[in-house]
Amino acid sequence: FKDLLSSFIKNIMQKPEYFEEGTGKGFYLPKTTTRDQNPSQISIFRIIGRVLAKCIIEDLAIYAPLAPIVFKYFLRQFPFSFQQWLYEFSLFDESAANSIKNTYELDITSDIFLPNEKIDDYPYD
Repeated sequence: FKDLLSSFIKNIMQKPEYFEEGTGKGFYLPKTTTRDQNPSQISIFRIIGRVLAKCIIEDLAIYAPLAPIVFKYFLRQFPFSFQQWLYEFSLFDESAANSIKNTYELDITSDIFLPNEKIDDYPYD
């Protein structure tokens, strides 16, 4: 039964319309789309949630290759700093996390804005 549930979860996570695979470590993150774009996505996420909840209740350890950040969100253990968030994201996509880190460390805002301007001076639409 345990192998059947693990296989079921893994097969769903490998469907690109529902999940996105990270680079290198085999973790998946749910795809972010609206209900209008993919109405069956909510149903799939509910099914996976029920399977995971059942496994927790029954004390069944199954293979669910979700990125660790997803389980931390389930437990309300959100990353509170940029460094924590970057570390969690690096477990999913190390290359993208390094690019974000390098861009952050460059501090190129002085090259973009005039001396008396700051990012808050521009509205976000």
